[in-house]
Amino acid sequence: MIVVLSQNTLSGPTIRNFEESFVADLLMKENLEVSIIDCLSELQPDDTGHLCLQGIKGDMFLSHWGDTEAAVSHLKRLNIVGTVAAVSSTEVTVIHEPQSSQDALPILAPGVYDANRRNIYLMGLEAFDTSFPATRRIAQIAANPNAIGQSSPDSAAHLDADTTNETDNVRPMPKRSTETSTTSDDPLESLLGDLDDLDL
Repeated sequence: MIVVLSQNTLSGPTIRNFEESFVADLLMKENLEVSIIDCLSELQPDDTGHLCLQGIKGDMFLSHWGDTEAAVSHLKRLNIVGTVAAVSSTEVTVIHEPQSSQDALPILAPGVYDANRRNIYLMGLEAFDTSFPATRRIAQIAANPNAIGQSSPDSAAHLDADTTNETDNVRPMPKRSTETSTTSDDPLESLLGDLDDLDL
């Protein structure tokens, strides 16, 4: 999956250090590619950052600074379409879906690519004090691209643990005794006893 970093317009050392660590952490992870563009609010049609976004086919992860709703508005302005989901540390929630197929981006042979069918994951970087939890969350989503509407893997692991405990608490069914009574008056018990004596 391609991860796009929309840089902050502020050039303070704290933000720059965060972004540098963020990119470095992503480059160390498998199956992730990193692209860096200017702030979404500054992108104009046909400039380098816009062409970068247009050139991405399939799901992408867009990390940004600022309000998520503003980011969605800028994507609409730039005609970058897809199902947009907001990513937090615990959830992935759909916040915008394509309204019509007219926004689809046509791609030449071997077929027609419909960008409306892809997912665009938006994650605001202000929610993270350091880059590590942000990149870890991205890696979790990339490993589970159908994570929209699901809780975080930590919650899933907790659920699995609870299920395991419930399984351990179930007592096994006691085995039926192989000893048969010759004086049993129950025909079914006598039949089961005869079957046990057979060497099948």
